[in-house]
Amino acid sequence: MLDDEVRSILRELLAATGGTAAMIAPANSDAPAQSTRTAQLGGGNELRIDLGRDDDPTSVELAAAVDHAVRALRAAARRWEAGLPLLAIGATAASAHERAMHRIVAFLSALATVQNARNACVVVDHRMIAWAHAPEALDEARWPLLERRAHAAAQPGESSHGELTDIDVYAVTFWYGAALIVYFAGPYGTDFIRHRARMVTRELSLLLPMLDPGPTAPAQRLPVP
Repeated sequence: MLDDEVRSILRELLAATGGTAAMIAPANSDAPAQSTRTAQLGGGNELRIDLGRDDDPTSVELAAAVDHAVRALRAAARRWEAGLPLLAIGATAASAHERAMHRIVAFLSALATVQNARNACVVVDHRMIAWAHAPEALDEARWPLLERRAHAAAQPGESSHGELTDIDVYAVTFWYGAALIVYFAGPYGTDFIRHRARMVTRELSLLLPMLDPGPTAPAQRLPVP
């Protein structure tokens, strides 16, 4: 149905812009809020997207996303040979997993801005969890070996965690099978990065458990004899 297609287009617009609500409304209705952007759809209607913030109205990314949505809505109306419905949708609340991942990326991104650092990632049990930025091909190819070397660096009887201090990479293991890897474009101070990494791993240790969906069914208790 046209209504379902329109809702799908509006959801894509919210996902692309991070908006909080999107709607199709009469063009002559009440003036929108300052955080709302509008675009004419024709037929006396307009597209409205509430960003929930005062973004630059000339943002290239925002303009491109709105233009794409307008063209998709007009095409849907032509295909169904009907006027666009007046409806509104709100952004779907982020899940605990999504909120945790967002926080993990934020911590990695902050770490990747210090003292010649250019990227950072976290790995758990040989599985890539997140990067601060899209990785270069060489960085992506190196992390499995760097992770194994960091775990192998742990000193039996001294610490269960290992540390790697290559000329262009710092890595440290933490939590349960996790490793934080930081790539550098130039020299770095080991003590400084060690301190910053410790702060980040402390936060990551609280967030990584939230990525585990947990058991799909409750545990069964054995019968009492």
